[in-house]
Amino acid sequence: MNNPKDVSKRQARREQIRRKEQRGRWMGIGLITIGAIFVAFLIIYPNFKPVGAISEPTPISRSNVKFNAAGDPNAPIKIDEYSDFQCPYCGQFTETTEPQLMETYVADGTVYFVYHSFGEFIGPESGGSAEAAYCAGDQEKFWEMHDIIFANQSGRMPVPLQTAVWSHLPRN
Repeated sequence: MNNPKDVSKRQARREQIRRKEQRGRWMGIGLITIGAIFVAFLIIYPNFKPVGAISEPTPISRSNVKFNAAGDPNAPIKIDEYSDFQCPYCGQFTETTEPQLMETYVADGTVYFVYHSFGEFIGPESGGSAEAAYCAGDQEKFWEMHDIIFANQSGRMPVPLQTAVWSHLPRN
């Protein structure tokens, strides 16, 4: 039959192959895990903004600004916008449509534009944001605050961020 030396050499060779396969499996699992963590990082990281990091809004030119209104009060067309500072669609309007409206119709005196907030329509964060904007309006900074809040919109605005936004407003 087989020589005991041959059997032990075969067993040693099999054990060596088994260890090599196992090491290869662990290396594969490790590389897959590292790759998955890297992909998750690339997807998740851009969504994190530290509290207090304020995005600068794109400047919008508004003519004849008075509190929450822009344009000529005697214009033939008056637009009353009813909005919520935490509404993503209102944010989209502020980014895309409102600048065009201000440049094209408010600047030439065709439209008188007035912004109204729904207050706590979506939640208490909406009310806090509206309150901050109207308080800024008392200091003739309504539109600056309006733009900063919408530029930093995340669906909700926690109180520390409202404080950071408030401190970010330009002073006279």
